[in-house]
Amino acid sequence: MYTRPDSSSLILKPKLYRCLMFVVDQIPGGERVSRLRDACERDPYTPWESLTRTERQIALHHILVNEKQNILYCYVPKVACSNWKRVITVLDGNASDTETIKAVNHEGFKRLSSFSAEEIRYRLQNYYKFMFVRNPLDRLVSAYKDKLTGDNGYYFETYVKLMINKFRNKYEDTKAPPPGTKGATITEFFRYLTTTQLAAMDEHWMPYNLLCQPCIFNYDFIGSMENLDEDAEEVLRLMNVNDLVRFPRKQRMYTERAHNPSTAELLSQIPKTMLRSIVHIYRRDFDLFSYEKPQ
Repeated sequence: MYTRPDSSSLILKPKLYRCLMFVVDQIPGGERVSRLRDACERDPYTPWESLTRTERQIALHHILVNEKQNILYCYVPKVACSNWKRVITVLDGNASDTETIKAVNHEGFKRLSSFSAEEIRYRLQNYYKFMFVRNPLDRLVSAYKDKLTGDNGYYFETYVKLMINKFRNKYEDTKAPPPGTKGATITEFFRYLTTTQLAAMDEHWMPYNLLCQPCIFNYDFIGSMENLDEDAEEVLRLMNVNDLVRFPRKQRMYTERAHNPSTAELLSQIPKTMLRSIVHIYRRDFDLFSYEKPQ
């Protein structure tokens, strides 16, 4: 069982940041890191000792540990995490090349939650820590298209049925999905999000703030999906593993799925009041990583 470490040893004081953050608005990396730090101070975050046991376990579970290169990677579903897991698989010595890994074994990693309190403290203070983010709305739409519109049996039984039973035909703004599909609509999904506790969310749409606790764990590098190729190359170089592994090319299936339909098309179906509610739910993700909120 995980024992809570002393909070003073987990909250690493600001020092020389090696973080770089590149997004479509081209804010310089140093300025974005500064904004992250300022946002954490301006909107007081919950300190480690005040997090619930569930919240602590969520964060520690999502930090993968590579002992050979002293690396901690906090994975965020729908932000290239399968490809980053391919990278960790190679660095763990369980594959020779990222391009040869077809199906990722998502359970085959060491997680920070499996270590003792003292071991957790040591790794947080001495290992290289990184994570990747993307525009929160883009991520939600990606999760919707991947998990809630097709034939994913688990998500249909666990979430789609619930959304349909709870919301379909009860609201004028909810349209039935196209003929031949059995998924939820984007409006049903967003309405579901407005009724769900953050810590009870599926990891594919749980906020970054809960998954990785960026105000508590002082990450060395925070990359963005919007600048994925350049950021991936940069963080591998900073970790001195660019001669050992390469970030894999994006799989064709993901590229094709990402464009049908577009994020803009789906978001245009959302009532403005509901969209504002969603932005409010994910406001810390927007603020911490300097993503512009839609008007």
